[in-house]
Amino acid sequence: MTASQNDGIPAAPLPNRRKSAGSTGHRKPGSETINSERGMFMVLDRNKLLKPVEKLQTLVKEIDREPAPRDVHELRTNIRRLEAIFKALSLDRHGIDRSTLKDLGRLRKCAGKVRDMDVLIRYSSTLRPKGEDESAVQLLEHLGSRRHKQGRKLHAQSRRLRGPLRKFLKQTASVLTELVQKGGKHPGDGEAAAHVTATAAKLKAELAVPRRFGKNNLHAFRLKVKELRNILEIAKAPQTKLVARLGAAKDAIGEWHDWEMLATIAGEALDRNQARKLTAQLKEIAKNRYREALLLAAALRKTTQGKPLGR
Repeated sequence: MTASQNDGIPAAPLPNRRKSAGSTGHRKPGSETINSERGMFMVLDRNKLLKPVEKLQTLVKEIDREPAPRDVHELRTNIRRLEAIFKALSLDRHGIDRSTLKDLGRLRKCAGKVRDMDVLIRYSSTLRPKGEDESAVQLLEHLGSRRHKQGRKLHAQSRRLRGPLRKFLKQTASVLTELVQKGGKHPGDGEAAAHVTATAAKLKAELAVPRRFGKNNLHAFRLKVKELRNILEIAKAPQTKLVARLGAAKDAIGEWHDWEMLATIAGEALDRNQARKLTAQLKEIAKNRYREALLLAAALRKTTQGKPLGR
């Protein structure tokens, strides 16, 4: 099935072109772009831009020694979203310190290690290898121990960064608000909208690489998919079909990667002779998830590449 025209990311012409005859500059209902003298730009949603900042302002205060899975997931997800926004809008050019963003990235990585264990514990709890219940329990205990250790590290990191992050997030919220307001009545006409649109177009083009998918590059491809999806979602009316395709590929690749990780951990933590069925089951699941991830990644690229970035 081919992608619809709504899947195209609006082009990003130079923002100083004069208005041509007959151009209305009005936004069509349900469209994520404005068709104006400046071309077609994504219309940025102020609330969506600020939401990751507001969520993080709360989350960095709530992380304790045994952080709740939901809080860890929200922390990691919203840091990713803010990183994408920061990059797309080049917020360092507006006086925001990039070093604090790097600290935020380290916090995200800590949260990612906790989140990995939460997912793997959930997956492990579904395994029922006949005659190897003890190995299954040992695997859960091993994952639980790693989760506890990583949770304490996340708590320590969040406490250390709490002060600098509070200042960083407050400043970021102020700059984002100012950038959107510069768009005036048509928030697709401003500098911020032009930058975001150009970034989305660039990321979409980058999905053409690598030419062939494999285990050594599929996860890196997923990171590009996530970043593009995060950028598209800050539009007032996101391109739902494209966002859905990006989400499906992201989830499939992520699930394969998680099962692959679980199989590796089980192979290292368990006695091979006592957990043969369990490890074989994990490898088979990972193999099947890999096939599914390849199919969805290929399908995503087929529906996004070679399409015009404009209308």
